[in-house]
Amino acid sequence: MPFPNCFVDSFNHYSTADLFGLGNGQKWSGIGPQATQANTFISLGTGIAGNSLRIVASASVFGVYKTFPNLATYVIGFRFRINQIISNAFQNLCGLYDSGTPQAILTLNGDGTLSLTRAGTAVTGGRSTNTLNINTWYYIEMMCTINSSIGANTWQLNVNGVNWANVAAGQSSKNSANSTANQVYLGIGNMPGNGVQTMDFCDFYCDGGGSVNSGAFWGDIKVECHWPIAQGTYSAWFPYGGLRVGCVNDITPNGDTNFIADNTINDKSTYIFQPLVYPPASIMCTQVVHTSRKPDAGTRQIADYCLSSGTAVAGNTVSLTNTYQIYTNVLTQDPHTSAAWTANGINAAEFGVEEVS
Repeated sequence: MPFPNCFVDSFNHYSTADLFGLGNGQKWSGIGPQATQANTFISLGTGIAGNSLRIVASASVFGVYKTFPNLATYVIGFRFRINQIISNAFQNLCGLYDSGTPQAILTLNGDGTLSLTRAGTAVTGGRSTNTLNINTWYYIEMMCTINSSIGANTWQLNVNGVNWANVAAGQSSKNSANSTANQVYLGIGNMPGNGVQTMDFCDFYCDGGGSVNSGAFWGDIKVECHWPIAQGTYSAWFPYGGLRVGCVNDITPNGDTNFIADNTINDKSTYIFQPLVYPPASIMCTQVVHTSRKPDAGTRQIADYCLSSGTAVAGNTVSLTNTYQIYTNVLTQDPHTSAAWTANGINAAEFGVEEVS
């Protein structure tokens, strides 16, 4: 079933120009007010297995953010590396915001420790004793429930699967008037001392509402990006600028250079995708991604589409604009089995789009 409050990103299938597209971010909802393409960008080949979101911080940056409905609980994870730790500086790595007002923030301190804070205010149990090393990859996860008096084990920090901080019950994670957040920031920026710090992020996930894994950490995960390699069962959409698969398998979106198009309700096109080379022990979810627009006046709606061993499911219906946007939809279960995805299930499934109206 679809989970609209879940979002993952490998940073491998779009460019910096797409990150700064119409309305700021295309896949992400927006870019921070001081972020530029010089200090916030997709860095090729600098992730642990592909690209990274790179933040080059010598002043406050406010990297990227994703907008969600008002939710009380979030679980966030990402792979992280930094080139230097400055003793008289700190880096805010990620945070939960309520319409621009910070709630729960994760900070890298000048001594290499990590802190969970309420909008910068220290909370009991929120600071780690363990420290990060420079030029080293870590998988960092934060879970938090926004409340003026949190319950036990509801605001925690894990690094590489080990608990580094657990905020005491009764502490407050609420800084606005609401016990919710609706924005997740990544690579927020710093209050610098002397020097420039380069941060790399990849393998990001956000489980809004904690619904995918029952509010628990996902663990040290890898977000893989796969492209179409063959036409699937449905092929109603017409290719322009190339063969059918060649119109949808670009490493990064190329606009109107080649694409598929359609103007008939219920028409579908599905594709077979690159298989998983190394089957994982478990699969948290599959995220379907398409970059789409409408070329004329009026309303056009399409949905992502999944066909698994004869069982079909249409995903999120989106209303297209005249400018390309990147749309995503997360499926946590194989529609054919109504159970968690397996490598064989994903490899056999087809994904594509359907015209709705």
